[in-house]
Amino acid sequence: MFMFQVSSVCQFCADHTQTFHQLHHYKYRLFRKCENKVTAVRRSHEMSSDDETCKRVLLDRGWVSELHEELEELLTRAQQGTNS
Repeated sequence: MFMFQVSSVCQFCADHTQTFHQLHHYKYRLFRKCENKVTAVRRSHEMSSDDETCKRVLLDRGWVSELHEELEELLTRAQQGTNS
């Protein structure tokens, strides 16, 4: 059984803790998003090889851009926190 300790921190610290927590889990969330995208592409193109599936995923520039923007936003928030 886990015991959690509750601590009060200022809003600045809470915001930055949240940002770094999101960064810590980003790699896993990115993996899951990619996994879901590959599954969706495979379902819509049943005869796709692995190579073809990968190409189709990467050709979705909107999806790739969205992932990039999410990471850029997290990194910017983290950088702002270290410069404050």
